[in-house]
Amino acid sequence: MGGLIKTVSYNSSKELSSYLRTMKVTAILDKQLIEEAVSLSGSNTVTDALNLSLTEYVGRRKLTKLNTQIANEIFEFNKSAEALRNLNRS
Repeated sequence: MGGLIKTVSYNSSKELSSYLRTMKVTAILDKQLIEEAVSLSGSNTVTDALNLSLTEYVGRRKLTKLNTQIANEIFEFNKSAEALRNLNRS
């Protein structure tokens, strides 16, 4: 006998696209940490709180990496003060 087939319908291509970008995950997480994340984020669900938390975490890590790259580059002014003023005025 075959397995159970679940049929799902979507109201729009946007809804389908959103579903296709998701991933179901099973993880063992600290209950107190999850409850605090939900509370602090103002989210209604653990999923929303985790998505927000991960989005913010990834964003901070990218900014840290970019900041490090910028800090390691030599910064030079190659325009005079007058040229910069003219550039800002245009």
